[in-house]
Amino acid sequence: MDRFNKIIKSDKYKKILEGLSLAEQDRIYCLHNFEHSCDVARIMYITALEKNIPIPKEIIYTTAFLHDIGRIEQYKNSTPHEVASVEISKEFLADFDREEQDMILCAISEHRSKGERSPLGEMLSYADTKSRMCLNCKAISTCKWRADEMNMEVLV
Repeated sequence: MDRFNKIIKSDKYKKILEGLSLAEQDRIYCLHNFEHSCDVARIMYITALEKNIPIPKEIIYTTAFLHDIGRIEQYKNSTPHEVASVEISKEFLADFDREEQDMILCAISEHRSKGERSPLGEMLSYADTKSRMCLNCKAISTCKWRADEMNMEVLV
């Protein structure tokens, strides 16, 4: 997990998270912060273990922690965050080989798509959604999610 830890300890990554935190300081809905990334990574890893999907933990965690870093660009100029996240993520992946980079970037790019996804993209999309605890949300009455999309039970 050395490559992953190098990313999340980097000044550049920390600065992006700080900017995102400022941009979402008045947001009442789900945040796109470090805790969200932790939740997504853990759900992805558990899913990989339960379904016997042979994707290394470091790839899973790196994907989870990079998938929303383009959110700040979405707030600034309406660029879809999955598109901006792919571009920004490229700067953090120099220590990964080309196949690993492609796997991570593909998953990030497709995590909001409704079509067919790669196994890592499918896990990311699933975990990104399931990490949101609508049951305990103070803003549930004004949330844009449909009732059938809301997580009203703890994932087990």
